[in-house]
Amino acid sequence: MHPTGSHAQSSDVIPACCYAQSWHINPRPAGDLERYLRKHNQAGENGMEELIKISDDSPTEKSLKPENENSVEGITFDVLINHPYKYTEIEFFKEVHFNRRGKKHLKLETYSLKRLGLAKRYGWGVHIDADKKIAIVPCESEQYNNLLTDPKVKKSNAYRNKKRS
Repeated sequence: MHPTGSHAQSSDVIPACCYAQSWHINPRPAGDLERYLRKHNQAGENGMEELIKISDDSPTEKSLKPENENSVEGITFDVLINHPYKYTEIEFFKEVHFNRRGKKHLKLETYSLKRLGLAKRYGWGVHIDADKKIAIVPCESEQYNNLLTDPKVKKSNAYRNKKRS
């Protein structure tokens, strides 16, 4: 039986331009998700690690736990602090937004780890290991400093909180 209650026909094929998630079909422009997955699923290709440093205009110099556990930052913190190096970037965004928040309509291919509130406002760096699994690292920690000085680790900045004036 098909999830909609009808019997599936052999001619019932989901077009390539649609994205299926939890039995709900969301039309997407053809190629958006495929381009995103190609870009973000290159694990093992070059094996390079990356550190997303805290924002240049971060209001803190010490890592902080978000006050509201039900906010996006609170959920993000909970997922990453309890499951370091478990998720790739897309798996992480699915866990936070689809599974924890129930927002299955979001276009995750537009999301970026550089926009995380934890890196912009709460003093947490984001480490992406050679297998493209992610974890947060306190900016005052020895691990963060070691990643900053390691020439084999690519460094990039989290997005700023405000535009430069």
